[in-house]
Amino acid sequence: MTACCFAGALPLASLLWWHSQRDHRARLRGASGQVVLTGRSYERVTWDEPVAPKTWDRPGQRDGAAWRFDLFTPETLYFHAASGLFTVAPVRPAHFEGAPPFGLELLDVRREHFRLQLVGYAGRAADLWAIMESPLNGETFVVREGARFAALGLALESLQLRGTDEKTSGGPLPAETAAVAILHDERKGETVTLHSHERKYTDVPLARLRIDSAGKPRMAREGDVLTAADATYRVERIRLDPPEVVVAKHTEGLSLPEIRILTPAVEEKSPAYGTPRPGARGSASVATIQP
Repeated sequence: MTACCFAGALPLASLLWWHSQRDHRARLRGASGQVVLTGRSYERVTWDEPVAPKTWDRPGQRDGAAWRFDLFTPETLYFHAASGLFTVAPVRPAHFEGAPPFGLELLDVRREHFRLQLVGYAGRAADLWAIMESPLNGETFVVREGARFAALGLALESLQLRGTDEKTSGGPLPAETAAVAILHDERKGETVTLHSHERKYTDVPLARLRIDSAGKPRMAREGDVLTAADATYRVERIRLDPPEVVVAKHTEGLSLPEIRILTPAVEEKSPAYGTPRPGARGSASVATIQP
């Protein structure tokens, strides 16, 4: 009974509320619905400036074997992460077999020799001479302790024998005897140790490259540029292990270089300069520097 009375009261209450809002509804109907704009009045602007038509530039290559532009064979661009450069893959004719010629060959990768090497010694511990050689020009020096190499920025601070009793007199020295030189590197302000039985290297990587198969090998560092008849090659990166070199080839008429990673085709072992010469007495082409 109570539920029925409540259900009947709801429509009556709604009707009474609707009637009580008649004045408010009248005010809303009489109010203006137009949007009021503030500021400057709207002004129509006409764009009369003509737009110049855009045309494609003519290709730099007109004809010949190096032609790269065709209707359905556009150039392919690649981004080489190792060098941070873009490379253009040439469009090769259908009859071309094998890799496109690059014109540069990697022979090997090595570390740079230190600018002065101890290749032998002469005399005894009490009267010891160092036989030293410059890898830059092959010049040989016979020097005593205290000598200074002004052009190389090096000074010989000490020189001694290792591997034998220095008090031994008479007779030949044992084969394992070696000279050890302590140098002061004036350019870097540090001490460098040289051993007559070992070569001294730096941390700078070098690439031995050859332009064309019959060209003379050339040593290059990162950033060096090699010039050929129809192109220039810039050495971007040199890696020792595994041995590889990233090279960018710049060809006339192309806006982007062609980049390749070169690896040694045939492993070659070139003879190292200055074979260790324990007890050597020097040669005719020797420059003697006194302290």
